[in-house]
Amino acid sequence: MYDIKNKTVMITGAAAGLGYKYAEILLRNGAKNVAVVDLSTSNGQNVVATLENEFGKSRVIFVVCDVTKADDFEKTFKKIVDTFKGLDILINNAGIFNDNYWEKTIDLNVKAVIRGSMLAFDYMGKHKGGKGGLIVNVASIAGLEPNPYLAMYCASKYAVLGFSQSLAKLYNKTGVRVVIMCPGTTGTALLENFRDKICDSIRVALGSDIPDMEKILKQTTDHVAFAMLDLIQKGKNGAVWVVNHGKPPNVVHFPPFSERLLINYHHLLHSNVIYKINCKNCDASYVDKTERLLKTRINKHRNHVNRNTIQHSINTMYDIKNKTVMITGAAAGLGYKYTEILLRNGVKSVAVVDLPTSNGQNAVATLENKFGKGCAIFVACDVTKADEFEKIFKKIVDTFKGLDILINNAGIFNDIYWEKTIDINVKAVIRGSMLAFDYMGKHKGGKGGLIVNAASVVGLEPNPYLAMYCASKYAIVGFSRSLANIYNKTGVRVVIMCPGVTGTALVEDFRDRINDSIRAALGSDIPELDKISNQTTDHVALAMLDLIQKGKNGAAWVVKDNESPCTMDFPSYLERLLPI
Repeated sequence: MYDIKNKTVMITGAAAGLGYKYAEILLRNGAKNVAVVDLSTSNGQNVVATLENEFGKSRVIFVVCDVTKADDFEKTFKKIVDTFKGLDILINNAGIFNDNYWEKTIDLNVKAVIRGSMLAFDYMGKHKGGKGGLIVNVASIAGLEPNPYLAMYCASKYAVLGFSQSLAKLYNKTGVRVVIMCPGTTGTALLENFRDKICDSIRVALGSDIPDMEKILKQTTDHVAFAMLDLIQKGKNGAVWVVNHGKPPNVVHFPPFSERLLINYHHLLHSNVIYKINCKNCDASYVDKTERLLKTRINKHRNHVNRNTIQHSINTMYDIKNKTVMITGAAAGLGYKYTEILLRNGVKSVAVVDLPTSNGQNAVATLENKFGKGCAIFVACDVTKADEFEKIFKKIVDTFKGLDILINNAGIFNDIYWEKTIDINVKAVIRGSMLAFDYMGKHKGGKGGLIVNAASVVGLEPNPYLAMYCASKYAIVGFSRSLANIYNKTGVRVVIMCPGVTGTALVEDFRDRINDSIRAALGSDIPELDKISNQTTDHVALAMLDLIQKGKNGAAWVVKDNESPCTMDFPSYLERLLPI
């Protein structure tokens, strides 16, 4: 039991709603000081007066801060530490839901959480002379299950989950415990005017199929605050707690990555699958229930394959012949290999989209030499720039007289420049997807189409070496699966490619791309990627061709170690809840 008595606490977004309730319950249970961090336009001053009136003078301060501004946040953090002569607990609570302003959502829900966490990590971490401490990052049940109404919000909360669980893996080095709170629908301002906060393009596609949030039972903020107190006192490092429907909180079990892979057709038909889970802290009844669910799910899939494999493959094979394709980050590496294999297999035209400083012109010349004049065009673009991306999208559609497939492949790994990582790996993917969604979608007069979003195996399992990169790829999985849920309305199939370690420039100088603070914590415990067997880009390209032709809507395919691709199984979080 973690003793919160005499602890100092910083809470972002604490001038109202859940943040205020967290401050109140922590003070009531012995916290010495609380810093209420919120915008200048918030009710912060009045909140502090109310709390001081109940709990005594000088126990609470209000600090004005826009946590999306790096300098502002850093100064605020230092001010709080100096005022309280230390900090024991950080609760990253500030967040918004408004998918029409989704870039702001990513900045606040993702970037600010990463920034706050790393400030606390550096101050508290034993590897930097600190005494340890606690970081609580607020996600949501929308970070555990895709939701078509909240696609961008889902992306942000999936990112928080991946980042936080990655950071938690460093506890033995740092003494900083990291836990995650995932509230369900709660009576706060977050969900007011719910329909208006759904992305316009998605709202058009959904039509009348949008729930009336006014009629949905919401749990109270007091109930969630009690769960937060419990999580702080009892939550194990890396734990993800769900509190929903006003019921007692549960902890979410995450089966190991390897147990969630469904080997494609031939494996299910010809091999013995072991229906076992690895959960040391689970009681016997839960293990038995989960193993039975796993066995049922796999057998159901196997039976479907046995009955329908040949016919299903013939009937649903997506014909790429004469299709037009746009691929971002296609001047080199995997993007170039995707271009090459698609042209080799009958695609009509490919737009190679990459930076003006890239090898794009030479790449197109090589492709035209192999596959004929006019098969490819190079379009220079920085996909992190909204206007630029929109203009080149229109240019490609006009040039090709249409677009059938978009592959959002552009991405980087450099956790030192993690804000750029989020901008390219998350924002640019969302932007590209929505441009394609609007053009291709049947709800807007299009003929349907295909979006392939490139994630990674670290978008499916946390990794302490790549915490920020993990966040970005978790976001892509959550966003893509949410968008895929609208297929029946749009005719736009969305699939996800998750490669493992591949021989590209992405992993060159691996150690130097790890975040400085994390590298300091890890010390010598960093793998040498040069000694790890990398799969070839040609192998991943073949898997991409397969995914485009055969991947079901919403599927996430994993290709690693030069092995056949596998489909990732996503059991509902409701099947993985354990009692506290």
